[in-house]
Amino acid sequence: MPYKYCQHVKENGTLCSSAALRGRKYCYFHLRWRGRCLSMAQARSQNKPWNLELPPLEDMHAVQASLMKVAEALAAGCLDPQRGSLILYALQQAATNIRSGQSWMGRSRFAVNPEDDFRAQNYPGLEAEFDLPRNLDIDTPPELAFPPPIAPTGLDLEPAPVKKLPRGVKIPKLRGELLVSDT
Repeated sequence: MPYKYCQHVKENGTLCSSAALRGRKYCYFHLRWRGRCLSMAQARSQNKPWNLELPPLEDMHAVQASLMKVAEALAAGCLDPQRGSLILYALQQAATNIRSGQSWMGRSRFAVNPEDDFRAQNYPGLEAEFDLPRNLDIDTPPELAFPPPIAPTGLDLEPAPVKKLPRGVKIPKLRGELLVSDT
């Protein structure tokens, strides 16, 4: 049975070519990436904090994915730069440890037998995992799906209504910094 390919277009202009998940246009990796981008935009649009979740740093693929997540969050303004700097340092340490794997040569408890096919086939809980609306079109650019809040400029404020003073009440005049009364 033929299967659909992931519709994500890479920076070099080629399609991803991984198998798309059932009922989706994207593979597991690119579907989660789109969900994460939409989740960040939604948090920004609602002036809410966004929680950065990193995978277990078990191999260089996890370190690379974490680097991408941190860079995206920093670029989107969803991560404090000082905190981002500390996380990037931790990722550098993890990469160093993984590369110098002489003492790490045993089989990882995360390793999957290559003869088993445990790849994700579908992803029904994406919207719930990233707290996205159920019927959101995952292809919608994040900034369009969740536009940032409009900051007041001061120019769009309506003037306060003018209240009439009771009869006989006079407003003191201001001269320089002295308040002078007419009475």
